[in-house]
Amino acid sequence: MKKSLLVIFLLICMILAGCSSTGTASEVSEDNTIVLPAADETDLGSDPFNRNTLGIVDEDVTRDHFHNQNRETVPQTADSLNWEDFDFYYDIMYGDIPEEAYYPAVKYAEGIWKYDLIFRYDSSDGYYFEEMGYAEFEVDYDRDELIITLHPRIANDGYEAWPESDEEIGYEPFGGSFDEEGNLRLYGNNAVLDCQYYYAYSGREYFIGELWLSEEDFGVFLMTRGQE
Repeated sequence: MKKSLLVIFLLICMILAGCSSTGTASEVSEDNTIVLPAADETDLGSDPFNRNTLGIVDEDVTRDHFHNQNRETVPQTADSLNWEDFDFYYDIMYGDIPEEAYYPAVKYAEGIWKYDLIFRYDSSDGYYFEEMGYAEFEVDYDRDELIITLHPRIANDGYEAWPESDEEIGYEPFGGSFDEEGNLRLYGNNAVLDCQYYYAYSGREYFIGELWLSEEDFGVFLMTRGQE
């Protein structure tokens, strides 16, 4: 029963919030919000996705630096998922991205990732919801659009965990692109996915963003992949 109530509560929040959110990390200064530096005026050529969210294009970074993610399929179980895989977020909150990290063009983010979605509300009931699963990242060059599709596999409320599935949750894809100010935002599921950081370090790739349900309510969105 607890699982059903939490899922219903999250869906109600998304429906009530709609897609009206325009909140970004650059506009919010709470402790758990990452501030995004302004993008550089970089010549991107004819490829709108030959850049990352920090406005840096590194022509030396090619797909050869990464695993061939596009040949993978989405696992149907949570066997390879671990909550600890996403502890890197706390390193960013209380420190910095490693100096040795590099920033691939966002088109190299195509493929299968592990994701973690965390909602933590400072309310009287201390609401907490965390969900892990797999994310498919696609580039649609015909429509100049980036697409992220979430496949949930497990969730918890801080007290207990329970399995989830595509059939049970049924997320629609998030789709979008860079706006005129260089912000990467994807829209779907009555929410806005504000993408902030994509970097690689020590054999792994990391992706950090926020999922906004309204102008006040948002969750942390994390993705990672690479060598264990």
